[in-house]
Amino acid sequence: MASTSRDVIAGRGLHSKAKSAKLLEVLNAMEEEESNNNREEIFIAPPDNAAGEFTDEDSGDEDSQRGAHLPGSVLHASVLCEDSGTGEDNDDLDLQPAKKRQKAVVKPQRIWTKRDIRPDFGSWTASDPHIEDLKSQELSPVGLFELFFDEGTINFIVNETNRYAWQKNVNLSLTAQELKCVLGILILNNNELDASDRFAKVRPLIIRMNCNFQKHAPLEEFYSFGESMCEYFGHRGSKQLHRGKPVRLGYKIWCGTTSRGYLVWFEPSQGTLFTKPDRSLDLGGSMVIKFVDALQERGFLPYHIFFDKVFTSVKLMSILRKKGVKATGTVREYRTERCPLKDPKELKKMKRGSFDYKVDESEEIIVCRWRDSSVVNICSNAVGIEPVRLTSRHSGATKTRTQVHQPSLVKLYQEKVGGVGRMDQNIAKYKVKIRGMKWYSSFIGYVIDAALNNAWQLHRICCQDAQVDLLAFRRYIACVYLESNADTTSQGRRSRRLETESRFDMIGHWIIHQDKRTRCALCHSQTNTRCEKCQKGVHAKCFREYHIR
Repeated sequence: MASTSRDVIAGRGLHSKAKSAKLLEVLNAMEEEESNNNREEIFIAPPDNAAGEFTDEDSGDEDSQRGAHLPGSVLHASVLCEDSGTGEDNDDLDLQPAKKRQKAVVKPQRIWTKRDIRPDFGSWTASDPHIEDLKSQELSPVGLFELFFDEGTINFIVNETNRYAWQKNVNLSLTAQELKCVLGILILNNNELDASDRFAKVRPLIIRMNCNFQKHAPLEEFYSFGESMCEYFGHRGSKQLHRGKPVRLGYKIWCGTTSRGYLVWFEPSQGTLFTKPDRSLDLGGSMVIKFVDALQERGFLPYHIFFDKVFTSVKLMSILRKKGVKATGTVREYRTERCPLKDPKELKKMKRGSFDYKVDESEEIIVCRWRDSSVVNICSNAVGIEPVRLTSRHSGATKTRTQVHQPSLVKLYQEKVGGVGRMDQNIAKYKVKIRGMKWYSSFIGYVIDAALNNAWQLHRICCQDAQVDLLAFRRYIACVYLESNADTTSQGRRSRRLETESRFDMIGHWIIHQDKRTRCALCHSQTNTRCEKCQKGVHAKCFREYHIR
């Protein structure tokens, strides 16, 4: 992440002919004009030859002189303006060459009428046979996790890691068992990288995980779309600053989740270089369309998507309506296409709970302006004003809670929009830490945490009678992986916690004969048989009961 001034860049004429500035030029300009406070957010990406040696190491001391320890290939890498997808004008850092002016297209004016919306979507009647099948299988936490990190994914990572080691003249001979012990996914594809994709090294993993996430996702009506952050403090990759998130520095990731926080689809943000936005939408709206396309691979059902003002526009609502998808989101005033609502200053003078609204006659899109502690604009193509309900809101002036009127679309939005936030909260509680110097190590840890979150979400759905919290769920998987795949030839006493965790995993338990009679672990009488995995004496008649909770 780097920041610089428009005046500095423009004054030095760095972009009059070039497509983008170089990092070294930007750093020099920053040193000469430190007093300028008008700053613009930019980012740098891995150099074009991302498969080279330097991509596997971080730069030097962060506290040293600016750029002193960066390789020449990085100092001459392109520095690009970040398009956050907010739709706001961003002229502070003009890094792209001027485009030819095109004739303005006259858009047809929308006719706004004050009435409630009359949506023509079908009702939600879909069932989810896949979830019913998972419930019947009674999968353990490990089984649920391996729905995503399945055998194919593990073998793919093992093969690519061994291939990378072979390229470095190292006979690593990594096995799937060794990989499961630490889930140390560090190296991926290095050949034939897509120069336009800053995440080309991990692109095969992104594709595989998205496929697995969608394959086992609960089929629900309500979904949430938003931004998540993967923490990263190094000098590589599309690192960005996000002031509105608990994790402020790192990779921004577009995420589509269920209302409870199951991650269905994700894509790391890298501006408009890899993801070309639709001509009629900004980058954020285009990513919503990509998520909807992924959902509709399971069927063209009347899904309902919720998102915030970063993504919402009347144009996006129109496109989603044509796709047969419901949508509701807060919206900025300049994206309402001149919907004639009461002025926010006038609405602030009215009592709390007051609102105004209009409906587009041609496409049944409603825009509502509601007065809460502040004025909120909400747009929807599926939910209207009625029924208007009373809701309890905190009053800062009187230090009490008061009853205010709340339109139906506002109430539904507040209930369903928080899916991405719930996923972020689960991931932030217990993070996988990979202490590697690869620029993508933290991203791999994020993917593992997302898979654990999804497995836990399925556990909550499929095992309602024997639920465990997220910490116990993660500990169970870790203990089973360590015991089941560790080198058993080493000496030392086995942990009783590991024995307890693996006793009920239903994997690899066989009854065998033993020469010396021991006491049965269940009934405590003498027996000449034992469990091969648990190494505990157990009768044949006690075997099944001993391995079931």
